Amino acid sequence: MEITDPFRTLGTDTIQPLQQFVQSGQDAQTVAQINPLLDFYRNQGFGKITGSAAAKGILGEGTLKDLVDYDTQLSSTIVPQLQQQRFNQLYDLVRLGGNVATGQGTTAVNTASNIGNLFTGKAGAEGGAVMNAANSRTRGAGNLLNLATAAAGAAAGVPLPGGSQPVSGSMSTVYQPQPSVMQYFQPG
Repeated sequence: MEITDPFRTLGTDTIQPLQQFVQSGQDAQTVAQINPLLDFYRNQGFGKITGSAAAKGILGEGTLKDLVDYDTQLSSTIVPQLQQQRFNQLYDLVRLGGNVATGQGTTAVNTASNIGNLFTGKAGAEGGAVMNAANSRTRGAGNLLNLATAAAGAAAGVPLPGGSQPVSGSMSTVYQPQPSVMQYFQPG
């Protein structure tokens, strides 16, 4: 399925970076390279600290301590969040590739099952048609046999089933029904 190959390949290609990330972790510098948000926060914070100290005229050793404290706090709060975000990105890509591969497998199995069902249905329909044809032939032969028996019986003067008696005509035998027993019990 060529249309999904890029997603499957992306998932497969992301397995190694995910394994490296899990095994080694990533320090703040690596996270900053991957996600420039850390540098943005650092530059904004450093700019505010130095700008405030300069405005107060106290730029010096205390400002350096404030900068180090800010950087430490930033590294202890933002870096773990960015590391988790990076892990989730890599993991989602691997999972996307796995889902695509699973979907391809499921589609293949469903397609094979549907094709099998179509062949089974076709065979059932063909078998049913053969059975219906055989049943029709059997009924037709039975009807012919009954007709032949009735004709032979009529020619010999044997009453037909239901009490009918043959009446001779010029070209064919015509059957006249016998009176029903019920007509003797009519109210009257």
